[in-house]
Order: sequence, then structure tokens, then C-alpha cells
Amino acid sequence: MKKIIIEITNSGAVKAKVEGVKGKRCLEYISVLEDLIEGETLEHELTHEFNENEIEVNKENKLSNNSK
Repeated sequence: MKKIIIEITNSGAVKAKVEGVKGKRCLEYISVLEDLIEGETLEHELTHEFNENEIEVNKENKLSNNSK
């Protein structure tokens, strides 16, 4: 499951953690959050998921009628 955990500190700083997104795509989620709050990232820490590759699986269902 993909999710962003957001914490707002007493000083008003916003901290976010992206879970369930592998590779560099997690940075896209942070970018969207920055747009929403009209802010920018001051610091970040990469999780183990950043170094994992996302695998896309395309399923195609093909029906064939081999009887003649």
C-alpha cells in the first residue's frame, strides 16, 4: 500500500515519510506534497525502499480458438 505519513511539529515544520513506493518515484510524492503546502524540502532521509527497483507487471489475457 502506498502512503505518505505527515507530521506537523509544534514549530510548524512539516515532516513526511513515503512508504510503499520503490525507487526514485518516492521523490515525486514529496514534490506533490511540496506543491500542496507551497513549501520545499529542507532535509530528507532515504529509506531502504529508495534502493529497490519497482517491478511493473502487465497481464494480457489472450483467448484463441484453435479448433477448425
